[in-house]
Amino acid sequence: MNPPHPELARNENLVRALWIVGPALVASIASGSIVLGCAFAGLVLFVARPLPVPALLLGAWLLVATIALISPTNRAINPDELLHAVAAHYYIDHWLPPRVDSLDIANTYSAYGASYLNELDVAYLLAARVGRFWATHGFDEVTSLRLFNVLLFGLLLFIASVSKRTWPTCAVVLLSPQIWYVFAYFNADAFGLFLSLVVTMLSAAPDSPVARFIERSGTSIAALGTFAVALGLLLLSKKNYLPVPFIATLVLASRHLGLSFPNALIGCVGVALLILGTVAGPALAYMLPMGDRFIVPAGVIAFALFVARVSWTALRRQELRSPSLRLAALLAVAVVVALPRLIVDLQINGTPANKSAHMAEATEKYAAAEYKPSTLANDPQNSYRGLGLASKGVTFSQLIGSPYEWWGRTWHSLFGVYGYMLVFAPTPLYYGLAITLIGLCVGMGVWAFRNPDSRSTLGICAAGIGLVLLASIVHSWANDLQGQGRYLFPGFAMIAMFLQAQPDVLKNRTIAVSLAAAFVLSALSIVTVALPAFTGRY
Repeated sequence: MNPPHPELARNENLVRALWIVGPALVASIASGSIVLGCAFAGLVLFVARPLPVPALLLGAWLLVATIALISPTNRAINPDELLHAVAAHYYIDHWLPPRVDSLDIANTYSAYGASYLNELDVAYLLAARVGRFWATHGFDEVTSLRLFNVLLFGLLLFIASVSKRTWPTCAVVLLSPQIWYVFAYFNADAFGLFLSLVVTMLSAAPDSPVARFIERSGTSIAALGTFAVALGLLLLSKKNYLPVPFIATLVLASRHLGLSFPNALIGCVGVALLILGTVAGPALAYMLPMGDRFIVPAGVIAFALFVARVSWTALRRQELRSPSLRLAALLAVAVVVALPRLIVDLQINGTPANKSAHMAEATEKYAAAEYKPSTLANDPQNSYRGLGLASKGVTFSQLIGSPYEWWGRTWHSLFGVYGYMLVFAPTPLYYGLAITLIGLCVGMGVWAFRNPDSRSTLGICAAGIGLVLLASIVHSWANDLQGQGRYLFPGFAMIAMFLQAQPDVLKNRTIAVSLAAAFVLSALSIVTVALPAFTGRY
């Protein structure tokens, strides 16, 4: 296959076919999805029955596939799609990652001077290998790579169709059209979200395969293997997904090891301080000039205290020793899954310090003038407006509100901003989707109020969402302004953990109606805004 390029033409046979059947296909899918959504919303509103998740996922998946197939590949439908595509193209002829300073990957560096090939994520390797199958059926390379993400969404639909127990996890995909959009073009975020949901399906419920293994009640080896592989790959995935394994472990420890919420909170505080220190880096001195030296040490102490308290409880109580060892064994297997990729990277690029130094050199070499570190250090007024905001004296309130509007950017793109972050839905759709998310959260709160056993899980998941928000805000303030809703997608996995932990949660009318209404509004956003934009009208 030829490497993807901005002038790459679409597969002409596919285009001709889609121009003939495309309008009718889109119209039928759109009308059918909306009618289904309205019907199911009404059904759930008046009859307290579980939400028909597979049917709604089918409508969403058809829309996702339609976007992937009919959108042009001679121009990106997202600012980063072609950069993701050239990163995957490298793995068509390679199995091992490249050196940071390899000339073979010079074309993968963005204007920021960064390459996705320098990350540990295996999504690009997998997509490149799966994409070869689609290429043999006449699809061009970009479309073939998009179909990898479409396949991931299809797997969620398949899982929900086969197992009703997974419905609470799969249902969170209905909450935002931005989730559907991320599965419709090629990127690595969809793979991280997919892995997060698989981990949640297999571990969050009281009778999940992982729960049965910890309690020695017998379970499927295949399910345990899938969990370990998904968790291990998640450790290598996009960095904003790293809180998911931690929160999933806390949920399991809360249920099976008697972990109290105060102890869990100590662990979350430690991780929050470590996130603040490591993500901010040198910019922490500008963000917290009086306490920057104490943040990371305080985080280490808090996390060590958390580990010590959990370990002491497990060792002191004999009935907890076996569950503790089993949980530790599962986590160890997940680490073993991630180790080969880490070892290969060490052999190719050296220690993390060496790799970071080479990446800094590459950034200076390949970045556009306004994005170069030297420009930010020596001539900050001529650097890109969103770089190093903390070092430029921007306050937290200025970042969140005027003039940088992190909150407004994030809120809109969490609920559907398309193309080059220029194609917006009508304002009522954003308010409607926000109301459905608030309604879902209210329903979760009411459920926890009525079911005291679920309160600890809700608190842990809420703390996890806080960690995701913190990482996104700190990155935007210290490094680069990125008010993009996809950075908050791990928060949907946290919501899924709570829902999956409650066997009958979808029977709750508030929760079910919120999810059904979110589906209807998401379908409207895709049909009336995204599809017209991607068929050449913007």
